[in-house]
Amino acid sequence: MTLPVGTSIGKSTRVFAEVVAEHYRSGDTIWIHDYQLMLLPGLLRQRLPGARIGFFLHIPFPSSEVFRVLPWRRQVREGLLGADLLGFHTFAYLRHFVASLLHVSGVEADIDRVRIDGREVRLGVYPMKVDAGHLSAVAHDPEVATRAATIRRDAGGRTILLGIDRLDYTKGIPRRLQAVERLLEHHPHLSDEIRYVQIAAPSRGEVDSYQRFKRLVEAGVGRINGACGTLRSTPVHYVQRALSEKELVALFLAADVMLVTPLRDGMTLVAKEFVASRVDGDGVLMLSEFAGAAAELDGAIIVNPYDVDSVAADALDEHRRATCANEKPAKTGRRVRRPCLGEHIHQGSQRGTTGGQGAHHGPIGSGARLGAHRDPPHPTHPPPSRLRWHAGPAGPFTGARCAG
Repeated sequence: MTLPVGTSIGKSTRVFAEVVAEHYRSGDTIWIHDYQLMLLPGLLRQRLPGARIGFFLHIPFPSSEVFRVLPWRRQVREGLLGADLLGFHTFAYLRHFVASLLHVSGVEADIDRVRIDGREVRLGVYPMKVDAGHLSAVAHDPEVATRAATIRRDAGGRTILLGIDRLDYTKGIPRRLQAVERLLEHHPHLSDEIRYVQIAAPSRGEVDSYQRFKRLVEAGVGRINGACGTLRSTPVHYVQRALSEKELVALFLAADVMLVTPLRDGMTLVAKEFVASRVDGDGVLMLSEFAGAAAELDGAIIVNPYDVDSVAADALDEHRRATCANEKPAKTGRRVRRPCLGEHIHQGSQRGTTGGQGAHHGPIGSGARLGAHRDPPHPTHPPPSRLRWHAGPAGPFTGARCAG
């Protein structure tokens, strides 16, 4: 395949290919992760025709109408089809890829595979999971329970809205702030009744565009607190640092409403982490329809993050439900909330770790949990003797956070 001449992506991909080929030994398996290395499978196929190569895309694959705009669409197609197995988070992303092959290149897929240059490339959907058992254990930790109780006590009976994100333009933080601002503008009395906690973990701070984005978010927080704050309350509590796992789970437990509203995201594991942490069966999840997790968490309130007024209205509804529940005598000590499929996530984790019915052990790698949507494809090469190379910025398919 021909790489984009003179570009940084072409140069860096070639370096990856040279180093991986140098260290490759017969029987090794090569796993490649994410969009930065989409060209790498094709280069490695040229150098290592018999190698077993897997590629997993952690971001959404665009529709064919968008993909065909890309000047390097042919190189991207050739790069990806150098793999033996291509993995995606959702069926929608897989459909987009298949449609792009047909509309842009005239290559037709046969459901879950495509034949190219005398080879068969398998296509699969492997939604990434979280370690629900571990998060449940953390949530049951007395120290974490005490922290959660302290957060609620400090809120003084206010409804807690929570956002936890990397400080990244895809996460939709500015529009979420607009929704909170719209809510407070239309209902000024809520300034003393809600507390929006936004955790923003620093990301790519050395990049100019991210520095500008950081200033945009900070300006939004300051504008809301300046215009809507009262002598009794500051509506937005903004924390710009990474938190420990126990701090995050305590926030999950304390929140009335979790706002996960990315503009576009491959999976958005924080939504699953919230559900898995709510061992009390409580809490409401408002989830963007443009997050991959929305395809699985159908118990969440699905919202369009671009529709600021609608997000504000849904937040108002949940605040009213929380207030109503708090005013009723509580026999069990728990407020009423709609469930968000915690059972689904826990069962998915258990199936993946026990190898029971529905477990999907991929054909490439060490049998880590990949998903539970179909029978595992059969590898076309002998089982690998070792797993030597794992190229890419993300970790293996073990449920660890790989792409924000």
